[in-house]
Amino acid sequence: MTSSDAPAHRLTLLALVIFGTWTPLVPAIELKAAATLSATLLLGASWYARVRAGEALGRTPLDAPAVTFLAVASLATLVSGAPAAGVLSASWHGDGLLMYLAYVVMGLAAARLGRRDASRLVDALLGGGIIMGAVAVAQFYGLDIIGWSARMGTLPVMPAGTLGNRMFLGGYLSLLLPLCAGLAVDEAEPRWWMYAVASAVMGAALVASQTRAAWIGSVIAGVLLLRLLPVSPVAARRCAGFGAAAAAIAIIMMVTQPHAALMHRAMSMFNPGDLSLRQHVLAWNQTLSLIGHAPVLGWGFSPPLDRLPGVASAAAVPVLVGRPVITDITPNELLHVAFVSGVAGLAAYLWVWVTLVSRLQTSLRAAAARPHLRTAVLASLLAYFVWLQLVWSRLGPAHVFWVLAGVAIAVTRADDPDPRGDTAARGDTESAVAARAAGARTPDA
Repeated sequence: MTSSDAPAHRLTLLALVIFGTWTPLVPAIELKAAATLSATLLLGASWYARVRAGEALGRTPLDAPAVTFLAVASLATLVSGAPAAGVLSASWHGDGLLMYLAYVVMGLAAARLGRRDASRLVDALLGGGIIMGAVAVAQFYGLDIIGWSARMGTLPVMPAGTLGNRMFLGGYLSLLLPLCAGLAVDEAEPRWWMYAVASAVMGAALVASQTRAAWIGSVIAGVLLLRLLPVSPVAARRCAGFGAAAAAIAIIMMVTQPHAALMHRAMSMFNPGDLSLRQHVLAWNQTLSLIGHAPVLGWGFSPPLDRLPGVASAAAVPVLVGRPVITDITPNELLHVAFVSGVAGLAAYLWVWVTLVSRLQTSLRAAAARPHLRTAVLASLLAYFVWLQLVWSRLGPAHVFWVLAGVAIAVTRADDPDPRGDTAARGDTESAVAARAAGARTPDA
């Protein structure tokens, strides 16, 4: 029995599956938070068992930037003046320090997976994406099987899936759709048609979400896939077929649900006077002003509205056409990170991103076999980063991001070019390295 088949390793993988797949599907944000903490405790139990068994968890390139970001965010929250409010999740957006602790720990756990377990985890993430996509498409046509529209007052033609907001649905799908599409064009993948069907479901849900930032990010990810994936007649035919299918899906959805006004929504991206964009600019300006009051460590996580200077005042709640903009969380992830943890936290957060992108790019330049998974992960991360510039991390999409960040490290650490191989990853214990040097077959990391 390989180490990846040991009970403690299976428990680690189960915790990651619950975190990245099940948690986003839970409708209520309180349940998402509970599932997040439960999965983190389960992961802690598995790591304890592995350490007690004498296993060395090793190091990964993600450790230093992720731990640094968490340390800076923790310090910022502790010195913020209301640390208790920052540690616990806010009831409506759930991004307290405790949630970020779970994000980082899960990302580090995923980074330590072997290639086979990383592939299993990817399949689980995509399985959750199929369920989310099916729920969203059903909502788009007025069939809300979870009753979300009734609870949130959202229109059936603007589905939220199980994430409570169509924006977060778009971010969730922007992470998974490029990943799925990249695997669907892999000639060596016998289940490519399953990935193709999953891509169609998630693509339809992405159209239904009407999230323009996610649309833009996904298009950019698609261009990146076309540029980086190996060119072959089979891949070219599949790409052409996927493009035709995407156009057909969009046209069918516009014709069968005219109340959604999908074409108007798409054209509004080119309107500089768009109301949503104007509100975003106002929120960014307010946040920049607040960052100026605490530039080094920021204000900590989840601060009360009445504690920050100007927030909840008439000056910080500008109104456009009767709609308020409140800067408790700004619609831009980089500004949000700078707001809660200052420029120190922002530098550490960008360090995480630079590590992920540089590792994937280096791996692709090395001309490793089967590059589709690496390329697909890179495209998904890029699409998500674009989406983040108009939104912020939130329970659901953030879970998938941190798990996928760990997967990005795991697939670049492995010696075996086959993502479903059994060979241990680089960065294992010295004994595993010695075993590989001797030609021995080593277990999964």
